Amino acid sequence: MYVLQNALRVDGSKHAVRDAALVATVALLALCAAGCQDDGERKPAARNTPRETALPGDTRPNLLVITLDTARADHLGCYGAAAARTPHIDRLAREGVLFEQAITAAPLTVPAHASLFTGLLPPAHGARTNESTLADGSNVTLAEILRDQGYATLAFVGAEVVRRWSGLAQGFDAYADDFSGDRRAGSGKYVEKPAEDVVSEAVAGLRAAPEPFLAWVHLFDPHAPYAPPAGYEAPSGQPYDGEITYADHWLGELLASLEHTGRRERTVVAFLSDHGEALGEHGEHTHGIFLYDVTLHIPLILAGPGTGKPGRRVPEQVRITDVMPTLLALAGIPAPEGLHGVDLGPLWRGEGLGEPLPAYSETLHPWTAMGWSPLYAMRADGWKAIEAPRPELYDLARDPGENRDVGTDHAKRRDGMIARIAEIRDACAGTARGTAATLDDERRTALESLGYVTSSRSGDAPEVAPHLFDPKDGLQVLESYQRGHALITQGDPQGAVEVLRPVFARHPGATQLGGTLAEAYLALRRYDDARQVYEKVLERDRRATKVLVNLASLHLMSGDTDQGIRYLERALEVDPHHVAALINLAETYRAARGDTARTRAYYERFLEAAPTDPDAPRVRRILESMGG
Repeated sequence: MYVLQNALRVDGSKHAVRDAALVATVALLALCAAGCQDDGERKPAARNTPRETALPGDTRPNLLVITLDTARADHLGCYGAAAARTPHIDRLAREGVLFEQAITAAPLTVPAHASLFTGLLPPAHGARTNESTLADGSNVTLAEILRDQGYATLAFVGAEVVRRWSGLAQGFDAYADDFSGDRRAGSGKYVEKPAEDVVSEAVAGLRAAPEPFLAWVHLFDPHAPYAPPAGYEAPSGQPYDGEITYADHWLGELLASLEHTGRRERTVVAFLSDHGEALGEHGEHTHGIFLYDVTLHIPLILAGPGTGKPGRRVPEQVRITDVMPTLLALAGIPAPEGLHGVDLGPLWRGEGLGEPLPAYSETLHPWTAMGWSPLYAMRADGWKAIEAPRPELYDLARDPGENRDVGTDHAKRRDGMIARIAEIRDACAGTARGTAATLDDERRTALESLGYVTSSRSGDAPEVAPHLFDPKDGLQVLESYQRGHALITQGDPQGAVEVLRPVFARHPGATQLGGTLAEAYLALRRYDDARQVYEKVLERDRRATKVLVNLASLHLMSGDTDQGIRYLERALEVDPHHVAALINLAETYRAARGDTARTRAYYERFLEAAPTDPDAPRVRRILESMGG
């Protein structure tokens, strides 16, 4: 039996092993250990417009964008939640204009924020999942435009999912996304900041910022798991509402700081959410799988100079893509051509827009995470059509809860709306600018710690077709995955196996569930069972780099060096910069083959891919000792 004498890394883990007996431990640690470090630096996109400098006496307004992640509109007082404790958001609504029917483009954080800051739909900007990246240089963002016009641009974010690797930092001169510290999520990784910390950073940053400025403050507190601090319990008794109450308090502190510094009257505040939260409705506990209004209907409030008569409420439907051109108009700056959003100013001025605004939404999460059909929706004229293997239609005026599918009774309307969905997708296809990024260890671990199910499947999902699995039929799978993952983190891998094994047997396309089952087997040292599950996952998802690397580890620990190398090389074919595959190949060629040339080559590629990785200093010492 071959014993590795040097560090062997399992995908998702920073830890090194010195002998084969520890390989299984490392495989288990992959469940919760942080991934490889990434400096995360992204250079601003090159711009053709020369950057202007703000002049003394500049009267252009400051712009403050506050996104309260995962906040349902109907859980805020100003949107009709009588028991809600949201006094500061409610005050903002009284001071500005509230849009009663604002719709997001996707029930996921990265795609929705990308649409917010580009004015484009996900098929056009390309960041269609939380694993995707808004491509630098391909999309023009609100921050870029304002920066080029002399605005200071700052961002203060509350979760790893929107760190620089998301591409959302594009155009921001300062981007506060440092998540080092001692607050940790239940998974063992610090993946979100509480509103108190985000707002404290924002207050300090804004005090030093010149005017005019664009600031984005991202509060993540209402996202699961819900655990509001003591003293912020909501009258409803629901922890989710308590998280909103807590965030509202710190939003009030942020606005108060602007008042104390005399900047509030010169600042347009845009308050909105990226998406809502299902909270058990339609069988979904969180968000991302379905396209019902519980996750698509978002709050949107604008307050400040130029936003019209205080307290106005706009009943017309608007979209998250409309926010960017609206803010540019308030700043007196023309919007780029080709946006999917429009300036909403005519609505609060009582002029109207001429035609109602149809809202397109999509979620590719069922496909990328579970191998199920993606979903697309069109919301227009009081109706909602959902393109699915079994399409749906809802009359929102009579059935706002979307409980009765009337597609059979109104098949012509349903089919016509679904045809509009296809037209929009096709029109966007030729202009897609983003990239379905390959996840590195750190980003994958962070997303999974936040409860997102990750996969290597491309964001280019297949067309909806009857043979694809309809997400409506997959609620048991989601429940089982969440329960199994929880059992592993609670130290009960046998319980996880009992939950996950029968479900995976019925749904072998649920690759993330299969990966979790394999990890439970690893924890039980049932290596053959783990290998068999991983191989079944690969049959459905041949680009699953995490599975390839972990299969390689199993073969290397059993002495099958050739097969281990083959799996690692396959991982690099999918992702040439995969950190775990690079270092494992270097260590294997060094220890098992004595191949100096290949060892050096893979070590150098590892350092290029992850120069700040914890193993980087050790690797540099090895290379120095090798000489030449």
